Amino acid sequence: NEVFEDEYKDYYNKGVSLFRETKIDSALDNFLTSLEQESINSDVLNFIGACYRLQKKPGFALPFLIQCIHLNPNHEYAWGNLAICIDKIGYDDMDIYTYLLTQIEDSNWSKTKVKQIIKDN
Repeated sequence: NEVFEDEYKDYYNKGVSLFRETKIDSALDNFLTSLEQESINSDVLNFIGACYRLQKKPGFALPFLIQCIHLNPNHEYAWGNLAICIDKIGYDDMDIYTYLLTQIEDSNWSKTKVKQIIKDN
């Protein structure tokens, strides 16, 4: 939900706007350009992962989400996005989802996603 006020974050801000409009392909293009030209930060990495997840390319999302978590272990959405992607690639060992739950601190969104995966499996 964050939008950078910095005038040098034009691609990121455009990506956020497009993501909210569910124009995922265009949003992804802007986030990738932001990563290349503006900055490497956890929000950009998470959005890239989320875009790939929504495009049904979870394998492409994983490296970006893992990098996001390395930069910001408390990212509100990254753990949930990571869990969804792991589930979508067919990983069915419940230990990973239990572990993910232990890593999530203050994100109801991520906790809800992981708990739903555990419940469905």
